[in-house]
Amino acid sequence: MITTRICPLLDIDFPIINAPMIGTATSELATAVSKAGAFGMIGATLNPDPSWLKDQIGAVREKTDRPFRCRIHLVR
Repeated sequence: MITTRICPLLDIDFPIINAPMIGTATSELATAVSKAGAFGMIGATLNPDPSWLKDQIGAVREKTDRPFRCRIHLVR
């Protein structure tokens, strides 16, 4: 198994982080990546609908207790 310094820092088994791609990196992808031992991320648009974001985060939390993050893309 490959490990790096980032693994204990993020509490993951593998040094893999899925890209927070808007429209693609939803709760399903973040859950699958996190369950596999890597770092799952949800990609959200600028000013996402709060209820959508809450639902996405809740869906991941229901299916895994592994770490994940949500990234909101900010554009000027």
